[in-house]
Amino acid sequence: MELRPATPEDADTIAGVVLAVAHHAYAELEPRRVALMELDDLRAEWAGRLRPDRDRATGDELGVVVTEGDRLIGMAWWLIPRGPYDVEVADGVLTHLVVHPIAQNCGVGTALLAHAEDALRAVRGGRAAQTARTRLHEGNWWAARFLEHRGWEREPDAEPGVGGTLAWSREL
Repeated sequence: MELRPATPEDADTIAGVVLAVAHHAYAELEPRRVALMELDDLRAEWAGRLRPDRDRATGDELGVVVTEGDRLIGMAWWLIPRGPYDVEVADGVLTHLVVHPIAQNCGVGTALLAHAEDALRAVRGGRAAQTARTRLHEGNWWAARFLEHRGWEREPDAEPGVGGTLAWSREL
C-alpha cells in the first residue's frame, strides 16, 4: 500500500472509486442521488479539482490517493478554507474519504484519515488547522463508528446539513 499526492492523471480513477463507493454504501441511504450519478460528471468534477491552475479563492484543497500495485484503491480530500477578506480559518475540512469496496476493512481508511489529519496539522502558509471537521449522512452508521474509534466526535448542537448530514470534528 502506497500513499501519494493526487495528480490530474488520477481524475478518471478517482471518479470510478467514488461511484463504486456510492453504489456500495449509499444506494439504500440516498437511492435517487446515487441513481443519478454519472461517471462522466464525476470525471469532470475530479479533473477540475485536480487542475494545478484551479481557483483557490475559497482555500487550499489537498488530496492523497492510496494505491496497491498499479490500482488506486482509496482517496482522501480536504480543504483548508479561507474566510471573508482572505482570512485563514482555523479549521480544516475533510471533504472526502473513500475506499473502494474491495479494499475496505484492510486499514486503507485508517491510513488515509491519519494522513489527512497530519496534513491538516502541518503548517501550510504559516499556519496549521486546529480542528478537523467533516459531515456524514445521518444514516451512515459505519462511517460514524469509524470516526468515533479514531477520536472524532459528533457535534450535537450543529444544525443538520443538506441531505440530513451531521457535523463531526476532532481537535488536532
